[in-house]
Amino acid sequence: MKRVITYLLVLSLLLVPGAKTAQAALGKDQSVSLTINGSKTASISVSAKGTASVTQIHITSYLQRYKDGKWTTITSWSKTVYSNTSSFSKTHSLSVSGKYRVQAIIKYTGNSTTESHTINSTTKTC
Repeated sequence: MKRVITYLLVLSLLLVPGAKTAQAALGKDQSVSLTINGSKTASISVSAKGTASVTQIHITSYLQRYKDGKWTTITSWSKTVYSNTSSFSKTHSLSVSGKYRVQAIIKYTGNSTTESHTINSTTKTC
């Protein structure tokens, strides 16, 4: 029964003229990548693009290592721009071999609202 009600609610949102889902209302495109070279240097790259109504993008990225069954943050970086596009790249020397990823939280602000997206890179091993 709950499934039917949920389905009807979603369907009603899709059928209402002008209705938008909260996701992707401000954020158009975002990406995060991680590469690790032979000398254990992690290179991260994050980019974000919002709609024309976006006036601010705040990105926080976390370099994480998989340890004891969970992702542990090693270091993080943040950047705020007053535009609808943003990107940055960073490097970090890794002292321990293992599985790594980058998680980015991207907050778009515009039209008196804020929208957040969390994305993860593919996992890399060194």
